[in-house]
Amino acid sequence: MPNVLQLTSLSPLIIEPVKAPNITDPVDARIDPSAIPTNLAVPGVFVADILNKRPTPTITSAVDFLTDVVLGVPAGQPQSQVERVLSMKPHPTTIFFWAGNNDVLFPVVTGDFSLLTSPASFFASLEAIMQKLSGANHTLVVANIPDVTTVPYLTSAETIAAQAHVPVEYVRFALGLAPGDTIRPAAQRLVPGILQHPGTGPLPQMHRARWQESGPSGTAIYPSPVRVPEGRGRNDSRFRGDIQRDDPERGGLTEFDVSRCPCSGGEPEERVRGWRAVSDL
Repeated sequence: MPNVLQLTSLSPLIIEPVKAPNITDPVDARIDPSAIPTNLAVPGVFVADILNKRPTPTITSAVDFLTDVVLGVPAGQPQSQVERVLSMKPHPTTIFFWAGNNDVLFPVVTGDFSLLTSPASFFASLEAIMQKLSGANHTLVVANIPDVTTVPYLTSAETIAAQAHVPVEYVRFALGLAPGDTIRPAAQRLVPGILQHPGTGPLPQMHRARWQESGPSGTAIYPSPVRVPEGRGRNDSRFRGDIQRDDPERGGLTEFDVSRCPCSGGEPEERVRGWRAVSDL
């Protein structure tokens, strides 16, 4: 249901949100329960859920309810998002895929890094989805996953050091940060006191996001390049280095940063290893 603001008073000026009704039946949450949606995105799901999570009569979470709203109405064979799109009649000519954000954003927002999807699980699910959606009867468009280490929600030790006018090594020591670590907003109020009195540090673990090369606490942080199954095609040297990186340890997946793709101007697209890299979006 869309958010609605209501003017309740002109003097003084008061604008209040209209509270949504307490809907407990997925059918009631749909404007037209008989319509089959073409947007199959379910808020709050992780990558593995796109393959495996289906509507269920036993609702134990908000994600369960939203899954029933999107995939369970109209009633029929319970299907996951991937299963539903592949069974749609008529078959779609273009499929847009954008997922994976929640696998890292939920742990960052909540501070509970036990929720973080392991690299093995993430890439296995992503590869399985790509293989299932890679068909000759439609065009598949895959959107990049944002690098959450660069969003303003997180603050680096370097930024704290510049604001406090102290060496970055001292910030890391006092707050208990390793190189590449960032802090969450809830930690901001604790930082000045710890920097003034290092004995009160370090920060509690839930306020720290540890980003190693493979991700927080040794698990994956999913960068902006899209990883797609390696296929056959032209291997242009311009796509080597910072544009393309092969990773044989992840089942032959190849990483492309399409934002740095040289295709521009008269070349709106390039076909790389059988996949089309498009920079003009």
